[in-house]
Amino acid sequence: MYKGKFGIIEQQALVDTGASTSLICTKQSPIIRNTNIDHIRTLQSYNGKTSIVPFIKDVHCQLGSLQITTTIGLQELDNVGILGMDLIKNYGLVIDLPNRCLYKTSEEDEVGTIILPSHRIGSVKACQDIAMPTWESDVQEIVERHLRVFAQHKLSCGKIQQIVSVTGPDPRPIRQYKFPVEAQKGIDDTIQALLTQGIIVKCESPCNSPIWPVRKADGKSWRLTVDYRELNKVTPKMTPVVAKYPEIIAQIANGARWFSVIDISNAFFSIPLHPDSWYKFAFTYLHQQFTFTRVPQGFHNAPTICHRAVTNLWKNCKYAKHILSYVDDILIATVDREEHLKVLEEVLDTLGKAGFLINSSKAQLVKTSVTYLGVELGKDGRKPDQERIKMIASLPAPTDVHTLRMFLGLLGFSRDFIENFGLKAKPLYKLLKKSQPWQWGTVQQEAFMQLKQSLMQAPALAYPDPNKEFHLQLSTGKEAIGAILMQEKGTSTKPVAYGSRTLSEVEQQYTACEKEVLALVWAIQHWQYLVGMAPIILKTCHTPVRYIISGRANNGRVSHPRIAQWTLALMSHPIRVEPSKTQNIAPALLCRPVDPTVLEDHECPMPEYRAPEEVSPFSLMEKYEAIKEHTPEGMWVVDGSCLRTNGKLSAGAAALHVKTNKEVLRSIDVTSAQAAEIVAIILALENSDPNADMTICTDSEWVLRALIDWMIVWRERGMNTTNNKPVAHAVLLNHAWNLAKQRSRKTYLFKVKAHRKNQAEISEINNIVDQLAKKAATLPWKQSWKVPTLSEINSIEPKEDQGTMDLIKLQTLDREIGTLMKQGKYKNYNIFKHACGVIMARKQHEDTLDLEKEVPVVVMPTALRQELISLSHAQGHFGVEKTLDRLSAVAWWPQIQLDVEHFIQNCLRCAQNNPKGNNGGKPIRHQPINGPWHRLQIDFIGPLPKTARGNSYCLVIVDPFTKWVEAIPTKNCTAKTTARVLLNEVFARFGLPSEIDSDQGTHFTGEVTQHLCAALGIRQRLHIPGHPQSSGLVERSNRTIKTALRKIIDSSGKRWDEHLPLILMAIRSTVSANGYSPHEALLGRPMKTPELWWVEGGVPPDEFRPRMLTDQYIRQLLETISSIQKAVAITLKKNMQKVDKRLAEHLQIKEWEIGDQVLYRYVSEKQHPLSPRWMGPCFIISKAGPTVYQLEISLGKRKYKKWFHSSQLKQWKIKDVNPQVSISPEGNQVPENPP
Repeated sequence: MYKGKFGIIEQQALVDTGASTSLICTKQSPIIRNTNIDHIRTLQSYNGKTSIVPFIKDVHCQLGSLQITTTIGLQELDNVGILGMDLIKNYGLVIDLPNRCLYKTSEEDEVGTIILPSHRIGSVKACQDIAMPTWESDVQEIVERHLRVFAQHKLSCGKIQQIVSVTGPDPRPIRQYKFPVEAQKGIDDTIQALLTQGIIVKCESPCNSPIWPVRKADGKSWRLTVDYRELNKVTPKMTPVVAKYPEIIAQIANGARWFSVIDISNAFFSIPLHPDSWYKFAFTYLHQQFTFTRVPQGFHNAPTICHRAVTNLWKNCKYAKHILSYVDDILIATVDREEHLKVLEEVLDTLGKAGFLINSSKAQLVKTSVTYLGVELGKDGRKPDQERIKMIASLPAPTDVHTLRMFLGLLGFSRDFIENFGLKAKPLYKLLKKSQPWQWGTVQQEAFMQLKQSLMQAPALAYPDPNKEFHLQLSTGKEAIGAILMQEKGTSTKPVAYGSRTLSEVEQQYTACEKEVLALVWAIQHWQYLVGMAPIILKTCHTPVRYIISGRANNGRVSHPRIAQWTLALMSHPIRVEPSKTQNIAPALLCRPVDPTVLEDHECPMPEYRAPEEVSPFSLMEKYEAIKEHTPEGMWVVDGSCLRTNGKLSAGAAALHVKTNKEVLRSIDVTSAQAAEIVAIILALENSDPNADMTICTDSEWVLRALIDWMIVWRERGMNTTNNKPVAHAVLLNHAWNLAKQRSRKTYLFKVKAHRKNQAEISEINNIVDQLAKKAATLPWKQSWKVPTLSEINSIEPKEDQGTMDLIKLQTLDREIGTLMKQGKYKNYNIFKHACGVIMARKQHEDTLDLEKEVPVVVMPTALRQELISLSHAQGHFGVEKTLDRLSAVAWWPQIQLDVEHFIQNCLRCAQNNPKGNNGGKPIRHQPINGPWHRLQIDFIGPLPKTARGNSYCLVIVDPFTKWVEAIPTKNCTAKTTARVLLNEVFARFGLPSEIDSDQGTHFTGEVTQHLCAALGIRQRLHIPGHPQSSGLVERSNRTIKTALRKIIDSSGKRWDEHLPLILMAIRSTVSANGYSPHEALLGRPMKTPELWWVEGGVPPDEFRPRMLTDQYIRQLLETISSIQKAVAITLKKNMQKVDKRLAEHLQIKEWEIGDQVLYRYVSEKQHPLSPRWMGPCFIISKAGPTVYQLEISLGKRKYKKWFHSSQLKQWKIKDVNPQVSISPEGNQVPENPP
């Protein structure tokens, strides 16, 4: 780039070796612009645009020391001129690229030099003609009439009127990562070209996606790609409308002989984005942000947007039935050539009016054979593209899962051309399983070569004719089924498609006749898009249709729901079976010798009777009169319901005992009517007399058939369907099955014709139970029903040497439990075996405040104890007493307290975060408390790390009477915020207290807070400054919350407000010193927590926790709350002296010895409040008295020594595992190997 003078105008000019003509800018050259024009030429720019350019001659130009007179063109070029090859050649100019200069030599070897700047301003592509392909004369005439539709450059694109807006949240910005340096040159040119066309623009956006250049197939050039994965995650997906390739092929007119393939040039770039959406597509290149103004590649909705835009063009076309589209690839197929030309002209005209351009180099116009989507289409049918076949045939054997997946992906596109593809590829697909190690052997190599050979020998497939009948041949084998779909073409029958698939483990057990039916149904469903409702002629030696309709399949290995699906599929399609004396089984599918008798025509027999491994515990009661005759005392009517209330789904189950009118209602968590129906049956089984016959009346045909017929087959398969998928509601069905098996008398099921008006008595009762089920789904207090199975206990992994055994087996193998079972008692625990086989323990109390009899708990085997302690302790990392209280609600064993103590003493998180507990103070005098919610203690925690929600503080409220804790995250701790939170979050929910205890912080002494308390009649009690012990309970709660947060949140601490509710749940559900949890003391019932799986799911739960109707529950709840609060008041007064005594014993100085392991107090100005407080453990290497110690601290490979005061140290000890003991009947523990 340099400065030059053209006539009387000075202007910058760019030397461009790709430009054939020199041009100057006329925007600022009115004198030159008004000069007489010598001639006019039509020029074409690099982007394919043509323009008419006037030329003037004898223009005096001065370029540095060079002065010439030449002919030059006038064009508006953004104030920049171009010196093209005409000037360089005519005046003998030489370009010196290394020195970035021009020089001219003469006969005297004089050199006139023009210096170019050292930086690159820009470049313009050559204004040269683009060679167009040549077609036949009539096609050429059509093309010439639509020249404006054809792109002139590889980056040329049109622009349609449709504007696309992108919805959804903004993607998070991703920093640009490194890419190959050699790609920069290719990307430079692409960026500049896209900028010139306006496809991208410079921007400043809060969003950013990284670019990743991809090397093209030539191995030299690069393609610009942008990684829009983050944008795709947050942008809703549009409904996919892109047709599948087989569906497009099925639309090709039968007998088509003439084809055209049109590829739209840069179709995505032809669709503008709305300016409000530009910023989302920003990317960075060389420290400059750019963004797309058109739909880019890599955006997951781009194919759908483009496909819709293209297919919408054909709606008003006269010849739309001959036009097929797949995103930007257009196919025209006709029988007649004359008609084909008309369709072609209409397509070109429509594309031009819409604003699309056509890639002329990829256009295949009016041909008898074209390649479309990797398939060669011709008058004789379709076959794989030869270039694709050569590429696949040259591939080497895969070396890992990645290359194998690529090979199968390439080959799978052509699977319609390969007979029995499923069986041939099965050895390769097995290697893709996660559980399968990579092992490429002879079998895999043979399958690999066989697939490539099959592709190279693939025959041409005929186009389907929906007006003709299809011929279907089936093939069945041990591991796969296959089919060939054919049609008559002239005098011969030609294949239309090949299909096959492998059989699941369940399907491999089918008989030959059952597999034949399976293959027939699968083929009809697989080729529905090709066949439609055209008749099918099936040639086989079997009688699959009669086999299904006659009911002979009901005794086989196929489940009844599957038979029903097969029957529906076969009855809904016209099928004609023609007997054949030769069975059409492909030899490759036969993995065993062929039985000659099977190849003969036969009537598919009834499968041989196979005695099931177990018999259903349910029997069918066919007539209602029989119920009154056989089970008048044990008749139950059940129903389940699933409703939508206030926009949310809820489900409930109800069971009614007809004789006594006993109602059992439950709401359930699973929002399914079928699941609710099964739960209703379970409720009837749980509440019935196991020693008497019973009949359960249900209106669900599916549940009845599942329990009577299908469960036998399902249980043999491990509760899996034919497709190896879990049976719906398998846990519920199994539980109902097991409950029925435990009964000593018969269990009948009766099908009720539901919701019939003015029908039999049973239907009227069923309508009543239906209303009860709906009521259960909408109860104000929902007792969420949970299946009482052992699955959750079994999910705890035992020690490796125990294998994968269930709870009962582990109890049987545990020697200690065996001893307990023989003795029947241990201290104040009775040991017994429940009816379900689980060994349990029940505690005996002489004096108790419990409102119901003690709930039995599981005697936990040794293999599960540590995992169970870990599960209970993980709920907040509380101390020994609270962890033991939580654990004792679900399990027991003789050394449970010692094991809990040992586990917690060795918990590193607790040691690092728990306070030392020695503050050197004196016990405080406790103030009397009159009742629940009478006096509240409040305080702020913070500032804490600021969360994504903007919270930095936490207001903590404690009721000293019930120990109930509220903790509300806040953005600040002002008096206004304090008053708002207290009024809206605390008082509005629990009512007003009489007194509030707090420190003298401004958030509590501010006018807003004081006016609020005065208006509501609440007395404020302010503490002495610097003496937080006055509100010791709230200070202790603060410490508990912060300690728990430090243990479970991430290292940044910026998500503490998300973890806070679970910590509060753990605090409120933990039993206090008064014998009740805060939840139970305030609300009158215990909280349901994760570790109470056995209490909620005991077998059966009704024996220990009687269910009540709503009115009974409310009355008993009031009595319960009154009793609990009286007990709390008595216990609270007694505990005051114990607490004072315990504090006095706790305040003692600990002395250590050299070699002891301790933790040291970690204090840093930069640490946030939720960082660990104790570090270590470290060894004591020296001491200078009873209070000063020296530790050796290791930081990575570096070690150093440091002195600490005893107040900055905490004990770290690891006790040995308790020795094996034997149990005496009195509960004494005697070591087996005494020293």
